[in-house]
Amino acid sequence: TSPNLANSPHYLVRKQTLTCPVCLDLYRDPHLLPCGHNFCLPCLRRLKSRSDHGRLRCPECRQSHRSSANWQKNFKLANIADSIRRRGQSERSTQSRSDTSLRAAQVHCDYCPEDASGDGKGPCDGAGCVAAEPYCLRSSTVLES
Repeated sequence: TSPNLANSPHYLVRKQTLTCPVCLDLYRDPHLLPCGHNFCLPCLRRLKSRSDHGRLRCPECRQSHRSSANWQKNFKLANIADSIRRRGQSERSTQSRSDTSLRAAQVHCDYCPEDASGDGKGPCDGAGCVAAEPYCLRSSTVLES
């Protein structure tokens, strides 16, 4: 993201709205607790597995809910997050095909296997790095209005 965009209030609000407060990633299958807070379904299931006495506390407001409750899927939020994710994947695919200068100037990545330099970091072009993908998605996705 450009420095001006990343610091804009609109971008920060949009990013916060589309980010699960538990996993800090773009929502995947967002569901709504009775208190009105959204979380990824896998995150809710993980919280449910750690719940005490059949009660689950909302990570946002700490309100207690029955862990056996059926949570409502937030279809609108799911559609927006999926659209942003698809757009990001399409942009990364286009960039990896067309930006040969980026491939030539490889970046060293903490998640890729070690290269011959012995510095413990392997070469990475970002677009093809499966291990770093969650980190790249979170840090490089540009949300447009």
